[in-house]
Amino acid sequence: MKQLLNRLSKIKEKINALKLQNDKLVLEQKKSGSNIARLEKLIEIQNNSIRHLEQQLKIKRIANQLESDTILSPNENRELKYKINEIIKEVDKVIALIHE
Repeated sequence: MKQLLNRLSKIKEKINALKLQNDKLVLEQKKSGSNIARLEKLIEIQNNSIRHLEQQLKIKRIANQLESDTILSPNENRELKYKINEIIKEVDKVIALIHE
């Protein structure tokens, strides 16, 4: 009977130790989850910045091409027209939002 009580006591100690370990792991998981969410937000912000900078670079290149007196190739001309149309659409959207 004494042996059974000793074994039961040891099992209870192991259970308590496992509960503590589980609590620590849950806390660590929550911290990791918040870090992941923060990093995902940061990645999204950086990707938006990259897209914005790429668009500014395209506009700058187009402006530089327009300043020069060189003749544009058909591909460059097409890209220029496409970008101008994009800018016009954005201006139209802004005007529509202003009038709302």
